[in-house]
Amino acid sequence: MAEFEYGDEPKVVRETGNWRRFVMLWLIIGGIGLFIGSLAFHPLWLQIRRMTATEGAHGGVEYTLRWEGERHPVEVFRLQNRLWIHPGSVGENAPTGVEIAIQGSEEVYHSSLPWNEEREAFGPSRFQVAPVHDVPLRIKIWREEELLWEGVRWSFRTRK
Repeated sequence: MAEFEYGDEPKVVRETGNWRRFVMLWLIIGGIGLFIGSLAFHPLWLQIRRMTATEGAHGGVEYTLRWEGERHPVEVFRLQNRLWIHPGSVGENAPTGVEIAIQGSEEVYHSSLPWNEEREAFGPSRFQVAPVHDVPLRIKIWREEELLWEGVRWSFRTRK
């Protein structure tokens, strides 16, 4: 016997598969996996960076920074748990001021480093850093009122 269709009956349409939901689900699962993986591998990444960093004359990390079209070696080092910055160049074209702040906490851990004639470096910082911590620093290098360089560099714990 034939089935009858009436005009006022709703027609049920079967969902044949929503590929967008499937893709979104896998993107969310993949994002969570990447986040957990980054938490697990961040200490390993820091250890590799610490071991491959160039050690300077004061036992800190030496970076090559560029300002005014020239490369300048700058060392970030620690002395008695205080941070110091040793500019590679001294003389008339040398920087006259350095400001540092621990990345992410600029208000609490911010310091303008004074010039120290004895060490020929800027420092020490007003705040102390634990010797077992690797610290990302936001560094600003000045000459008089002109900003020469600004960026983030790491102060790695000592290898000794």
